[in-house]
Amino acid sequence: MNKIFNLKDFNKRDDYGFLSMNILGDSISHGANAIDIYLDSWSSLLRKKFNEDLDTLNYGFVNLLSPLSNEKGIYKDILTFENNGWKEIESKETIGFFQIKSWLSKAYYKGTFQKTVQLKEIYLKVNNTENSGKIKIDILDENNNIIKEEIINLKEKVKEKLISINIDTNRNIKMINIINISGENTVSGIFIMFDKDKPVLNNYSRSGARIHDLEGDIIEKAFNTNILIFSLGHNKCEDDSIYLKKCERAFNKYKPKLIVLDFCWNEENENTSIKLKNFANSCNSKYIDCRSFKEYELFLSDKSHPTEEGHRLLFERILEALE
Repeated sequence: MNKIFNLKDFNKRDDYGFLSMNILGDSISHGANAIDIYLDSWSSLLRKKFNEDLDTLNYGFVNLLSPLSNEKGIYKDILTFENNGWKEIESKETIGFFQIKSWLSKAYYKGTFQKTVQLKEIYLKVNNTENSGKIKIDILDENNNIIKEEIINLKEKVKEKLISINIDTNRNIKMINIINISGENTVSGIFIMFDKDKPVLNNYSRSGARIHDLEGDIIEKAFNTNILIFSLGHNKCEDDSIYLKKCERAFNKYKPKLIVLDFCWNEENENTSIKLKNFANSCNSKYIDCRSFKEYELFLSDKSHPTEEGHRLLFERILEALE
């Protein structure tokens, strides 16, 4: 397979200091109905190609969502979380559209890797208030031995910041635990990194996300990147034109390489399809009408989400657009 991604295309750092490529979408881009999201979804197939081309082991952003599930099954990302005492919140305040919050002492959020991994550092995305206190992060190996234990003081009031946790070990890592110690604390994601000076693909998609969820500084953070795949629109909303106009302004400000994916399979979303195409044209960017694939209906498992074969088809078409 030809090389698609090149280091020369990653010449600026995003708001978090990463040489990033971003995906912004809903459940289709998160990986719903792919048996193992971290292996079989179109976004993970793209990450594999990305990492091969750029010689990196970075995994990037992981949402703190519980596993995706529907009548077809349960679909797991690289980290699967077990919640005890944290409130899970769909949020328009942070990129990734999701937060966990707790004010209960010893509340824990246990993340288990689907396979053991080696990594150099993780970055915890937190949102502090005047009521914030302390959290503890435990990193465990495959034998449940604690490799790293770090207590983080979140007293400083900031809207959002990254907490870096260095992991100086060659041991295989199996688990990350987030434990509330004191105060009311909010965590909105984890970046799994091996080398911050190499590019990373961050998938900020969340099941159920809509164009009108692009509030606050989400648009700015999404577009301040080197390459952006914009794939919202499948979930219907009435006021999408307002937000797409904001996206156009952000594109003109940051000028990422932009690809717009149209997953509006349902006829009732025809108006959104037109707006997505116009948005892509206004940005002089590539637009992929996924409804035009002759075979797409054969690869939808529930009239909304691709099967495993459908995810591979999407991956192949996106690669063509990136060439």
